[in-house]
Amino acid sequence: MERYEIVLAAPFEKCETDGRRFFFYERLEHCLVLCQKRLFLPHKQLAKLENPNPVAESVIRESELVLADIGIPSIAAGIMLQMGIDYAKPIISFRNFNDPYDGRSDEYLEGALGIARAKRLTYGRDEDGIDIIMSAVKEFYGIR
Repeated sequence: MERYEIVLAAPFEKCETDGRRFFFYERLEHCLVLCQKRLFLPHKQLAKLENPNPVAESVIRESELVLADIGIPSIAAGIMLQMGIDYAKPIISFRNFNDPYDGRSDEYLEGALGIARAKRLTYGRDEDGIDIIMSAVKEFYGIR
């Protein structure tokens, strides 16, 4: 398995989100490549696997940072986020406040993200989201 510095904990099934979200993740990946950081995209590497958990766990264990999209309820994203917490990975969570978030997972997320001392980001437009997330990642790595 290839090594990725950053893992994206996010929905990866087409039934969980739309193509716009996957396009957002791929734009984020492109920006991170420019900073010489590799992003593990679950919708590309896990979606076709019958049992994605061992692969996700291996990649998260070897990573340096977890980016967590908490704006769209997803069991897969929650499992990956919990793996990041279990392996004591630094977590940067993000959410577009325009996403159809139902709030059901607030209690779990508040507890989990609090335990992990996660940095929490929100934005309203995808263009702003990329900039905000990239600023947080650069700050984490000390990149100017």
